[in-house]
Amino acid sequence: EAPHRVGGLLAAVLLGLSLAPPPALSGGSGLHAARVTVDNAARLLPGGPDAIGGIGDWALGNGTLCAVISDAAHESILSAEGGFLVDLGHCDRDDDQFNILQPLLNASQEQVPRTREISAQIGSGEARIVTEAVFEGGTFTTTYALDLADPNALRIRSELRRVEDGPRVRILGEVSMGGDGSLRSFTISPGRPEATVGFAPPPESPDDFLQMIRAVVPADLQVWVGGDVLEPGIAYGLRLAAARRVGPDGESRELPYFSINGSDFSLLGLLSRPGWLGGADGAGLLELAQALFMDVGVGDTLVYEREIRVGSRADVASVTDQIWHDAPRVTGRVDDPSARLHVDRDDGTPVTQVRPEPDGSFGFRVPPGSYRLRAVAPGARALERAFLVGKAGVALEPLSMGAASRLRLPQGHAMRLVVVGSGATPSPRLGDDLLGFRIGEMQVPSAKLGNEVSLAGIPGDPEEIVLAPGRYQVYATKGPEYGIHRADLSVGPGEVLPLEIDAPDRVLTTPGWISADLH
Repeated sequence: EAPHRVGGLLAAVLLGLSLAPPPALSGGSGLHAARVTVDNAARLLPGGPDAIGGIGDWALGNGTLCAVISDAAHESILSAEGGFLVDLGHCDRDDDQFNILQPLLNASQEQVPRTREISAQIGSGEARIVTEAVFEGGTFTTTYALDLADPNALRIRSELRRVEDGPRVRILGEVSMGGDGSLRSFTISPGRPEATVGFAPPPESPDDFLQMIRAVVPADLQVWVGGDVLEPGIAYGLRLAAARRVGPDGESRELPYFSINGSDFSLLGLLSRPGWLGGADGAGLLELAQALFMDVGVGDTLVYEREIRVGSRADVASVTDQIWHDAPRVTGRVDDPSARLHVDRDDGTPVTQVRPEPDGSFGFRVPPGSYRLRAVAPGARALERAFLVGKAGVALEPLSMGAASRLRLPQGHAMRLVVVGSGATPSPRLGDDLLGFRIGEMQVPSAKLGNEVSLAGIPGDPEEIVLAPGRYQVYATKGPEYGIHRADLSVGPGEVLPLEIDAPDRVLTTPGWISADLH
């Protein structure tokens, strides 16, 4: 009878919500927590390429960050119901690249807590959105909070409480989506450096249980780096703050946690009880094997606290600098601001990643120790630099990536240019984000990666591309009604070469028809 009682309660509450919409709340200095209406939407909703919040959803802000929690009646890409974080960005930058952060029980899309009530609150110097959800046998309450004291962090606290018998709850976790690798995941464990895998997590397969188990990493921080389309970009750092189980008598025990990453999703989760064997600080194969026998007893509560730190650049360091805010600072300059800097420990373990400023300057924080910096730039240019960091920090010698080999493109004509390596020269990787994101040995390309460039014949077309020195064939195409022109060229180190190629000629007419790509 329990599922029927819970379902009836859910229906009654949702009916009550539809009859009595809660008021909007606002506080001083930019704090707001409100249900989105026609009148306040333009003021409260964040903008950006992934902003999807709308009328009826719930907006939260502190003047620096603006977030949206979807309404209970609004479906997500994972669930027919809502009540989850769907937007997060800087209030005044239209830079939201966040997709969704959705809780799952037992890491199953079929076991999503069902939101029955949402409320907005302001008090004690913070703005809050509180969601009340149910699952078979219990309740699930989540509070999203933004304050003025730490304006770049969204704090999230969930309490899962068993109130009566129901199906086993072995795992509590949250999944975040980043379609087609739009958010590049960097997995790190600040307290356990050996658990850090950076941009190269183990391979996973949702259809292979054993491989999913092997993909588990005992890490408590995931940094999602946004794309290079927006300047200077954005990054999100989901960090576990606390994971514990509280019994009916008030006794608290720490819970093992774990992380899994795929090409388009990330999962941060915790086990529902400490293992009988193994440790409590991070779940490995031994702990996960025991999860099959775990459950949350009646009267037990799982407390799950985390924060999302939002960086103001598309790099890992904009998040890790916030976490290591008291650590020494490393500064320097690189002669090509399009370079990307990767920081590893001496043993090769990733630590952070940096995107230089437009003038080539950069800075980041790391704990004292011995490190290696790997700089990579377009045109297959790379260098390494070893350095030591003491308590006072360090200023690195200038980094020189060397002159880039460039191919100047023709202007004023619409065409598609395909660049193919000739002989021992590989085809170029135009649009590479230089992060090296891969799952196991499988590289996950960025959306812009390819060996082609499209010109519209208008101002604003790219004027040049960077190539590694070598020999190439360039093909100019323009669809099935046009011919193809080809140019053979050789580019030397640091050479700037104009591409001499004619625009394709029309060789076929199709009266009454239009060729189009309408997907």
